[in-house]
Amino acid sequence: MSRPSSHLSLPGESFVSQAEFDAYRARTQDDLDARYAYEHGLSAAERACRPGTCGACLAPTTFHTESTPPDWRDGQICGCPDRLGQRARAMLHLLQSDAGLDPWSRIMFLGPRSPLDRRLAPDRTQARTAPVRHARLITAPARENSPQTHRLNAPDRAFSHVMAWDYLQRVPPLETLLHETHRVLCPGGVFAFTLPFHYRAATTLSRLAHLPRHHGLLPAEFGADIHDIGWDILENLRRAGFARARAHHAWSDELGYLGAFNLLFTAEA
Repeated sequence: MSRPSSHLSLPGESFVSQAEFDAYRARTQDDLDARYAYEHGLSAAERACRPGTCGACLAPTTFHTESTPPDWRDGQICGCPDRLGQRARAMLHLLQSDAGLDPWSRIMFLGPRSPLDRRLAPDRTQARTAPVRHARLITAPARENSPQTHRLNAPDRAFSHVMAWDYLQRVPPLETLLHETHRVLCPGGVFAFTLPFHYRAATTLSRLAHLPRHHGLLPAEFGADIHDIGWDILENLRRAGFARARAHHAWSDELGYLGAFNLLFTAEA
């Protein structure tokens, strides 16, 4: 699915392991310190309203940040019609430049509504502020109601992309979900997701003992975070059959990608 694109490449680095990420941090520590100093040196007025370019639209915009201290993770809302935060813009930027997202892409969304819906699936939201520009949603429930199956309610190889927004950490049978996601993707399809990531942790810490079971099985999803996900998520994706499982880090003042290590993830079926 990945192929050359005319869209501007995401300005940053990709990592296939914690070792690569740690080596990058050691090699660029001076640059990282300079970025930190720059971000903290911005005045309140500069943080609240800054001109730049939307990486999802490739159009001039103005970034607005209302929180104090500034939310570099999901703040910096662009002035474009979809009003996307930083991670949503960066994810769309990445998908358009590196992951084969096209107007005819068949997308499955896992989990609740996300900021990406305003761009990719406005039919999932009540407020429709913009037409579908880059993809259309093929409606499919994320999961069957029966917790005994733990299967996605979709046929094999049905989708070109599967997306999850801060959702995997709430799925107790995470390994099963990764295998199921691989099953519903066509060859070369892309799984793209965000999550609260513990970038200093080599392994995922899971708290499963207190969860209710049905016939001895874990629930398909839970209402709170039960995984603190670390770098082994990349190896778990590979075990589920994915190739090119990577974490992506971007930083750009012009594009409004500020803050440290707001990582995005992709894996190719």
